[in-house]
Amino acid sequence: MRLTKILIFFLTLIFIYSCASTEDTLYETERKAKIDKLKNECDFVSVEYIEGEEIYICNTSGSRIKKSTAPPAPPVENEIKEKEIPEQPANG
Repeated sequence: MRLTKILIFFLTLIFIYSCASTEDTLYETERKAKIDKLKNECDFVSVEYIEGEEIYICNTSGSRIKKSTAPPAPPVENEIKEKEIPEQPANG
C-alpha cells in the first residue's frame, strides 16, 4: 500500500511537471510578432476577441497618419504644340 502511494505521488509529480511548461509556444511567438509589427505603425494596439478569434486594432493619433511616399505624377500638358516654321526673309 505504501509503495503504491509513493508511486502515485511520483507519477503525479512527473505529470504536473511536464504540463507546467514555461516555454513560448508557436502561437505565442506569432502573436508577439504581430503585436510588435503593429506597434511600429500605431500608437497602441488593442486586441479584441470575437467568436474565439483575435482581432488586432491599430490606434493612431491624427499626427501619426502616414503620408503617401510615392512621387507626384508629372503634370499633363493639355496644349497641342505646333511646329514652329521659321520665317524666310523676302528678297527685295
